[in-house]
Amino acid sequence: MYSSRTLAISALTLVITVAGFGTATHAALSDRMVVTSPAGVTIYDNSMPETPSPTAPESSLTFAGGPANVAPPIPIPAAIGIPGVSIVVLTEAAPDPTEPPLVLPIPGGQVLVSDVIVSTFTATAGTSVPPFVTLLSDGDPVLDQILSSLVGNPNLKIIPETGKLEDVTSLVGGLNSPLGPVQVAVQSDAPEPELLMLVGSALALVGMTRVRAS
Repeated sequence: MYSSRTLAISALTLVITVAGFGTATHAALSDRMVVTSPAGVTIYDNSMPETPSPTAPESSLTFAGGPANVAPPIPIPAAIGIPGVSIVVLTEAAPDPTEPPLVLPIPGGQVLVSDVIVSTFTATAGTSVPPFVTLLSDGDPVLDQILSSLVGNPNLKIIPETGKLEDVTSLVGGLNSPLGPVQVAVQSDAPEPELLMLVGSALALVGMTRVRAS
């Protein structure tokens, strides 16, 4: 049987490994947006690698009708001021240690912003605006620029990120898109499977250490 000392050393080593692994693979994490037809045919599927560096900031994912990722047809700061345009904030439970936290005040408190979706599919009828939906990463400088403008916006919706593909079709007006009905799903900061396995192993060893010590 392993001694408590051996288990403690093993647990500490694995925890340090997890921490190092998480830092080393942070660049492999990504945000993703998938657009499909109501029949389930993929129209657009693009991902954005995390690049937590001032010299290589994260960008955005924009669907404007085709399979390729494009730049937003109009500047996002201008888009969020158009009547009816949908804005969805994905929140995170804890700040990313590699990036400054983005805090959005809301009635009764505040939330940590992970990413923001902007969709012109819901723009008020008669408004001349190109149809598109954009996923802005928390590392995109544009998100920081527009954050204060989101406070009190009547079209703002807030949902928690899950790390899995989340269906946001109803929130961005996908089925009523001027481009034709589409389904939109986004994924924010999905962890690598290997990292999840390491975290689980570390927690299990820590638990065994506590049992042996009691």
